[in-house]
Amino acid sequence: MFWTHTKSSRKFIDLIYNATTKWANWDPSESYQAGDFGDIDKETGRFQKQGNIYVDNRTSHIAIQYPKEQGPPVDTYIASSERVHGLGLNAGAHADVVPAANISFQGKWKFNARRGALLAMYKPYMTKLPDLLLLDRRLSSMECLKDQKLITHVYSCRAYALYLSNHRGDSLNLVLRATAPVGPGVPAGPDAGLEWVSQDISVIYHHGSSETPVFHPLFVIKDTKKRGTRRGIPEDPNASPWEDIDSPWDLDDDGEFAKALQFPKDDEDSWVPKVGHTRG
Repeated sequence: MFWTHTKSSRKFIDLIYNATTKWANWDPSESYQAGDFGDIDKETGRFQKQGNIYVDNRTSHIAIQYPKEQGPPVDTYIASSERVHGLGLNAGAHADVVPAANISFQGKWKFNARRGALLAMYKPYMTKLPDLLLLDRRLSSMECLKDQKLITHVYSCRAYALYLSNHRGDSLNLVLRATAPVGPGVPAGPDAGLEWVSQDISVIYHHGSSETPVFHPLFVIKDTKKRGTRRGIPEDPNASPWEDIDSPWDLDDDGEFAKALQFPKDDEDSWVPKVGHTRG
């Protein structure tokens, strides 16, 4: 089946979101920061930035009271959808191509006959909005943030690879190697250049690497909670007014928008579903 850019991007994002409640960036070279606000393009899944709470003069006087927090880097971060099985480090898979001392990261995964998605990040770190800022109701009540979504966490990294499988039960082998010359038995240094080496690639795969963490493949998006509480239960003033966003679509396994159930026009009380759907 022919895959358009929009179908592949939203299907990849949808699979990663369903598994992690984090939003994948289909173009990780596009920069996003914690504090960006905007909306989601439902056709592609791309976050459409309108501004940043630390820069916008309507919100900056509140935001600057709470500086962003940055966590330490970790070696790797793997986000994968359901039905993707990691087969561990396969040390011999690329031994004829990449010397062991040059390998920064490697892995192998198996996908079944359903669509699957995988995002690998090397040396990622997370920048986040402080919890106290998200609890400050002056921010959530700002008119300029009404009906807007807020990026609260951003993952940045030096190298990423993202993969969207087909229906054939793919397998994927990935190696990230250092490109700087390395002597026998000498591990690559932290400033070495990086390059992805892959095998068994089909359908949708793209990647990037850099000497600095210029990629932003994953972030967390929140929305203001809808007003209203259960009858007789007052709203908790200490609870965060922000919550994880709902998925903006319902997609089939090919990334198409699922069709609504159809009702007979002559007798809506005796309807039967015309179109079935299983989330992919």
